[in-house]
Amino acid sequence: MEENNQNQQEEQVETVSKAEYDVILAERDDLLQYKPKELSEEEKVFQTKQEAFNKQVLEFAIKEAGLSDFADFIQNQEEIEAFKGLVKKIEDKVKKDLAYKPENHKQTDEYSQFEQKGDTKGMIGSKLASLFK
Repeated sequence: MEENNQNQQEEQVETVSKAEYDVILAERDDLLQYKPKELSEEEKVFQTKQEAFNKQVLEFAIKEAGLSDFADFIQNQEEIEAFKGLVKKIEDKVKKDLAYKPENHKQTDEYSQFEQKGDTKGMIGSKLASLFK
């Protein structure tokens, strides 16, 4: 009797486990559609070669643009144009900042020269001369 009872409990456990298993199996089958497709060896080799080629093209474009110093920061073709513009702006600003800037250079006209000397007749004369030019 005890054996019979034990067998019956095991069967119940198995049927419950089987039902749960079926639910889990159905759920797994639904999720399998989202699993990425496994690549064959040929596809893996092709993908590797494609990535290497794209990297070489990008490196060549960076060198062509003269941005070899910034190669670590550039990830794609669009960034090359952005860096070109940025480098051009920085270069223009540096050129402007380093350009010669006279400090005490004032254009002296005839009136200013007479004014420095304190010659009022010369100042009036230069004003009248500029009126009749």
